[in-house]
Amino acid sequence: MLMKNVLITGTTSGIGYETAIGLAQQNCHLFLANRSEEKTKELIQHLS
Repeated sequence: MLMKNVLITGTTSGIGYETAIGLAQQNCHLFLANRSEEKTKELIQHLS
């Protein structure tokens, strides 16, 4: 299966957060663009 590359902004809460989780479950390669580095690190740990 071909892995898709996806850029998502605002992934630390709300729709962006849920979208990141859903796409990670579909084995997409995610690029996350957020204002808060700390919240982004928390999301990455959650996805791992």
